[in-house]
Amino acid sequence: MVMLASVMRSIVSNARQRLAASPVDPDIRVGHVDGEDAEDQRPTAYGELLLTPERVAEHRELLAAVEDLVKDDDELQLLLMAWAEGSRGDEAMTALGWDSKTHDAARKRLTRRLGPLATEWSSR
Repeated sequence: MVMLASVMRSIVSNARQRLAASPVDPDIRVGHVDGEDAEDQRPTAYGELLLTPERVAEHRELLAAVEDLVKDDDELQLLLMAWAEGSRGDEAMTALGWDSKTHDAARKRLTRRLGPLATEWSSR
């Protein structure tokens, strides 16, 4: 019985090491296309993020932290909203009615404020 437990621990340990060294994210499920409608669909090689209650809570916490960073600056809030809607560069600048100098200054301020937060969250 002791030998069986030892073997099982070894198998689990090896699986954890393989998972840690693997470039594949276990939280991403890769889809595939099959069936009659396969011609109308495109394969989902990029994968689909699996949402868990822990990830939802973590994302809410991160969003609250970002909102807290920009709460005192209306320009940063506007820029963040434009980015959230998918606008970048000239498109965001036009949508916000800004000139390039205002846009660049706000972008740099937002990048500086988000820097420490990105470092903190990437280490989690």
